[in-house]
Amino acid sequence: MAKKPPAGKPATKPEIAFYYPGPVWYSGDWVKTLVLFFDGIGLLVPAYIKDKPFETDPAIAVGLQEAGLLHIWQPENIVDKAATQKLAASVIDIVSSGALDGLSKEKTTFHEISYSRLGDMAMRS
Repeated sequence: MAKKPPAGKPATKPEIAFYYPGPVWYSGDWVKTLVLFFDGIGLLVPAYIKDKPFETDPAIAVGLQEAGLLHIWQPENIVDKAATQKLAASVIDIVSSGALDGLSKEKTTFHEISYSRLGDMAMRS
C-alpha cells in the first residue's frame, strides 16, 4: 500500500519487493522483514501452481493478501510474444557465445525454468 503523500507532493508508485527464487518464500521471517521495507511482496506464480503460496504458508499468505500486500503475477499473463522473442534471441546469443560452457564442469545447482516463465503461452497466441 503506497503511503499517502503530504499535501502538495506527488503520489508515488508502491515499491513491491519481488521475491526470488521460486514462487513461494522459504522462510516466513524473510517475508516479514521485506514487508518492513516495501509496500508489498510480489511473487511470480505460474497458473498451474496458483494456490501454492496459500498451501505452503497460509497464515502469512492470507494475512498479506487481506492487507493488500501480496501481489501474485502469472507469467502466462505478463509475458507477451514480443518479450518471448526478445528473451529467446538473448538466450541464443549467450549460449552460442560459449560463456556458459564451463558450468557443465562445475558443481552448479540450477533452478528450473518452466515453459510459462519462458513465454510458452505467448508464442501459442
